[in-house]
Amino acid sequence: MYKQFTTDVLHLPTFTLNDEGERVEDGWILGVEPKPQSHLCPLCFQESTNHARNKHRILRHAWVSTQETIYIRVPVHRQRCEDCGITWTVKWPEIPVRGNVTVHFKQMIARRCIGQSFEAVSRDLAVPPSTVASWFYTYAEETLAHPADYEAPTALCMDEFAHKRGHSYSVALQDAHTGHVWQTHPGKSRERIQEGLR
Repeated sequence: MYKQFTTDVLHLPTFTLNDEGERVEDGWILGVEPKPQSHLCPLCFQESTNHARNKHRILRHAWVSTQETIYIRVPVHRQRCEDCGITWTVKWPEIPVRGNVTVHFKQMIARRCIGQSFEAVSRDLAVPPSTVASWFYTYAEETLAHPADYEAPTALCMDEFAHKRGHSYSVALQDAHTGHVWQTHPGKSRERIQEGLR
């Protein structure tokens, strides 16, 4: 029961906890295992079998108030189709294909940026400021304030951010007092900014 509770708290609905955890210098590593499910071959749509591999990835998943990091140890699942002979890696919605952090960790970072500078969050969590900014702007839409829930801001902060290595830009408008992101708007020209302020 506690294992299911733990995976629910960790926001990993398709996984179950499979060990007690391992203490490391800056936190804990929790082993998780995907819940049993069948995987169809992407070519012939026949049932596939697990191609056994003893390989795991360790991903940074959460940061708790005791200033410790929760890591998860995720098995790399390879499936094999006996009919057409192909193998492939199973993708999980909570686990990115590449990188060493989960989507949940990126969302936590984005929420921590509200009311704090990117540099402060970067120092606290040992993540480069440019990465913190990138994750914030990727998940800024989820942190947008709902205007009906708040009074109109009396002061706004505005910041521009780049997409695709600086080839296109957008502007974020944030309430200077509450830290809520009110709007993101494409473009950074005077006309586009005025359009976003309407």
